[in-house]
Amino acid sequence: MPTQSGQNLQEAIAQVQQIYEKVGVTLHITTEKPFDISDQLKNGTLPTENEFGDLSTYSPEQNAVIAKFTTNRKPKDNTYYIFLVNDGTGNHGYMRLGGQYGFVYSANARTIAHELGHGIFKLEHPFKGKNADKGKTTALMDYNDGQDFFYRDWKQINDPKVKLYAFQGQKEGEYKGKWLEAKYYNRYVVTIFLKRTTSLSQIVI
Repeated sequence: MPTQSGQNLQEAIAQVQQIYEKVGVTLHITTEKPFDISDQLKNGTLPTENEFGDLSTYSPEQNAVIAKFTTNRKPKDNTYYIFLVNDGTGNHGYMRLGGQYGFVYSANARTIAHELGHGIFKLEHPFKGKNADKGKTTALMDYNDGQDFFYRDWKQINDPKVKLYAFQGQKEGEYKGKWLEAKYYNRYVVTIFLKRTTSLSQIVI
């Protein structure tokens, strides 16, 4: 979509790709047409599941968005989907571990890369709990400006036992590999293709 927001998104996509290139991962990312999620907004924002929890589920509103998307669009099984909400509440997001769908509340490339780490490779935070000592490292999976991968992250990413597109235990209506744009708040859908050795993964933002 030829808007200023779309142009900024292309820059963010390039940055996300660069972050993962450091660990030998190639992400092929595309965008899709806007997807309206305004019916699930509460006071102008989309309620999210606790980002400091166990990352095992989505909020009711997020599940409703996923259900609506799977009904109105035809998501692919080999694709991860990211909803870019852009509601101005901060550089945060949510994607369940091993999940197909993610929600990012800004066009911040690092936040996008962080959430994809949860979804694609099941990477966890280097801390536990909301009150933990977070933001003390340069790790991508920490809460800071860092873009580094710890050894355990690198090991997880390159572990052949980590199955891509294995959306185990996902509840009804969850997404796979794309970022969607909502019409009301300039939300975009980007498709991301992930290549790791001979494995291919797609991501849509």
